[in-house]
Amino acid sequence: MKIHKNDQVLVTRGKDAGKRGKVLQVFPDRNAVTIESVNIVKRHMKQNPNLKQSGIIERPAPISVANVMVIALSNNKPSRVGYKLVKTQEGGTARVKKVRICRTTEEELP
Repeated sequence: MKIHKNDQVLVTRGKDAGKRGKVLQVFPDRNAVTIESVNIVKRHMKQNPNLKQSGIIERPAPISVANVMVIALSNNKPSRVGYKLVKTQEGGTARVKKVRICRTTEEELP
């Protein structure tokens, strides 16, 4: 999955199109992510010892990965994500590392 936790993303489709937020959770088996302040749903929660608050609680619901784009850090615009193989020297041995990059700026994503 090309989108990771703590990435800044832009929602491209749906009722929250145009909103930006940070990825809170990633669900690779469902190809979905949860983003702060996006796709907010109301849940009726019954009181129990583990729950601090009961009643109607608003929380973000998962949204499909196909409906979001990663925001590039340098130009603050949405971009597709690609991969690049980078050679590194660690302790005298050469290794190849796979890193995520923005397709528009070719910069490395954290």
